[in-house]
Amino acid sequence: MYGEIKWKEVREFFDSGMSKAGIARRLGMSRTTVARLLGVRSVPRHR
Repeated sequence: MYGEIKWKEVREFFDSGMSKAGIARRLGMSRTTVARLLGVRSVPRHR
């Protein structure tokens, strides 16, 4: 589970123009995870 810090990092990189693949490489996560994190409007919470 990725927390608030990773979610903010992904969002900031994407807003600055970095591609999803580039974000995934930089943060060491899959492109699918990056896309999922970008798909939510607020910080993901553990249920």
